[in-house]
Amino acid sequence: MAVIALVNNSLRVEAKNIKRKNVSTVIIQSNLSNRNYMKKVEKAFKNPNIKSVYVYDYSLLKSDDDSFGNDVVKNVNKLGTSLKAAPLTRTVNVKNKPDYIGKEVLAKAIGEPGDTLGISKTKSVTRTYSISTTFGNKTSWINNISAAVGYNIAKSDSMNISGSRKIPSKVGKKKVKEMHYKAYAIYQVKSYDLQINRGRKWEKCGSGTAKRAYGIKFQHEYIYKK
Repeated sequence: MAVIALVNNSLRVEAKNIKRKNVSTVIIQSNLSNRNYMKKVEKAFKNPNIKSVYVYDYSLLKSDDDSFGNDVVKNVNKLGTSLKAAPLTRTVNVKNKPDYIGKEVLAKAIGEPGDTLGISKTKSVTRTYSISTTFGNKTSWINNISAAVGYNIAKSDSMNISGSRKIPSKVGKKKVKEMHYKAYAIYQVKSYDLQINRGRKWEKCGSGTAKRAYGIKFQHEYIYKK
């Protein structure tokens, strides 16, 4: 699969050019709070070979929550001089993992040839996390993990989902019956290990992952006439 990246109105082409038949995905970096990014999505989908458009907004990863628990991080990762001063639990080995495309359809539209399908809504996307341990309590781990990954894992992010697509009557030699236009959340994923302090010795007691939405995948699917 060839990929084309559209960044700030300019093309960074990883395939030789957008007209190649094997090009099926376009990547856009934009501000999702500004619905003008829809024009870039429309431009990408003018190529009938494009099946998916990924829109990333890295500013969503740099919110005020990024300062969450800075003091806690320092304390969590440093043992005190006495057992009493040492933290009982901590989150370590935080690693970035491949992005995850959510299974929930955030917005969708269905239409017939000649229609211009539009998606325009604001959606609250919940951040997700996992805690695979029986030690400690949930609230404590939420604060602990939030401090380690750099944001509050128990909050949500508001995303403006906007896009449109005109439905052609034909794609190649195939006659189009209808088209389904859908939007999914793209999540940044971080993994981590959970540890508990057993008298100055740290032992792994679990692990988990945290997911935070920072992009939207637009996808269309044609239903052809028989």
